[in-house]
Amino acid sequence: MKRCWSPQELREHWSLSVEERSLLAKKTPRSLLGFAVRLTCLQLERRFPRDRREVLDGGPRDLAQHLNLLAAQFDACDWQGRTGKAQRRASRAWRGCRRAPEADATDLLAWLRREMLPQDPDEAHGQDDALAWYHERRIEP
Repeated sequence: MKRCWSPQELREHWSLSVEERSLLAKKTPRSLLGFAVRLTCLQLERRFPRDRREVLDGGPRDLAQHLNLLAAQFDACDWQGRTGKAQRRASRAWRGCRRAPEADATDLLAWLRREMLPQDPDEAHGQDDALAWYHERRIEP
């Protein structure tokens, strides 16, 4: 996750559209911010954070302000439990993506070996290529 955001970038990337806000209607006040952060992270990073430490404080704080919530609610987010799983499922459904089964990883490796590694064996570029491959196919890495 990007570590330094300008105020303009925070407003641009850490706010929800009207359509995204409509997803919050059925959420409890306790789970609103966690869901909004997951949805935003999936959009920005193409994946969910494993826990709160992966998310820069400024993003959730700005998102909380945008949604008229307390930023402290972010600390109470359920990351691995039932609520967290349900929020990840709902975020995937909204973004039109799915989780990656092992078969996708096998296809990705074959594609990297065939198409990308002969042209550019740099590991960092390979990671970027892999993320782009997943993103094009609407798969959560």
